[in-house]
Amino acid sequence: MQPRPWRRLAAWCIDWGCILGWVALVAVVAVPLVLAQRGSLALTGNVAVENLLAFAVTVAPVTAAFAVLESRGATLGKRALRIAVRAGESVPSLRAAAVRNLVKLALPWTLGHLVVFRLAASDGAAPWWVVPVLVAAYALPVASVVSLFRRDGRTPYDALSGTRVVQVAALGR
Repeated sequence: MQPRPWRRLAAWCIDWGCILGWVALVAVVAVPLVLAQRGSLALTGNVAVENLLAFAVTVAPVTAAFAVLESRGATLGKRALRIAVRAGESVPSLRAAAVRNLVKLALPWTLGHLVVFRLAASDGAAPWWVVPVLVAAYALPVASVVSLFRRDGRTPYDALSGTRVVQVAALGR
């Protein structure tokens, strides 16, 4: 049985609480270290390198953790609300869960980082590509939320990964 859209959104809010916890932990550790070493938060002065560092310590670990959790059935938010990710009748492979989370999390998050890091380094004149990349960073999650309210409730990342989200009585494999 397919869960109601609001149930999936509630699970996503719980998951985002976990994500924010990770980001806060990284900030609590990294910011004092960087400030002590450099006297500012600028690590290299190179936007691309700093964006890659941000990806490595925030986006990549979260995406990997969510892929592992979903390859076992569900993230913490989904478990709390008794919904799970399935590929056919079983849990998705790690590959399918990774594809799902790369499209769901890593892509929009990385596009957002790309814009923020570029704007932070700009001298007031943003390059032409900032607006379309920013639109894409917001359009991906908005399209996913809107798709929850379609009849089949299948998001773009579910379609790409061959998965679906289902209501479950108890979470098992």
